[in-house]
Amino acid sequence: MRIDRSAVILYGSTNKKIKNTKLLEYKNKRYVELTKELVSEYEEILVADKDMYKSIDNEEEKIIRCIYDMVCKAKSDKVFVISSNMPLINKRLVNYMGIIQFEEDILIPYVDESLQSLCAIYNKSILKKLKYIIDNEEISFENLFKSISIRYIFLKDKSMFIGVDEIEEYITCL
Repeated sequence: MRIDRSAVILYGSTNKKIKNTKLLEYKNKRYVELTKELVSEYEEILVADKDMYKSIDNEEEKIIRCIYDMVCKAKSDKVFVISSNMPLINKRLVNYMGIIQFEEDILIPYVDESLQSLCAIYNKSILKKLKYIIDNEEISFENLFKSISIRYIFLKDKSMFIGVDEIEEYITCL
């Protein structure tokens, strides 16, 4: 099945507890390679290295600027954004998200009482709002989510959604 949307893999450390996620492996494959396999059905796959934003100290700002740049660059109007530290997420979920039709600015899973902004589909309609929060230095997902329309995916089966944000989670996966 071919999914007529773009996918962006955010590559690089996205948490404070595991400093260099670029080197992490599972079953002899680097996380970024596993994540590429997850989105292999998508029409276009882009990899964004957050190291491009080394001069920015705030991790959330790096991510938001990276999302803005990559959604601008993507060919598709709807862009699946996933962090490379989520290589164990269920591929069926990734593909399912890719075929859902929606008009809102973002399609986002709600798991364990939180929004998963690094595993979501961003509509290009979000670009003006992203640009606004960047230009006005109000850079946070909280500010973004207040100003956009959101369609939620509520997951009953939490095992479909596995991220590796803690060293303990990484060790458990090995």
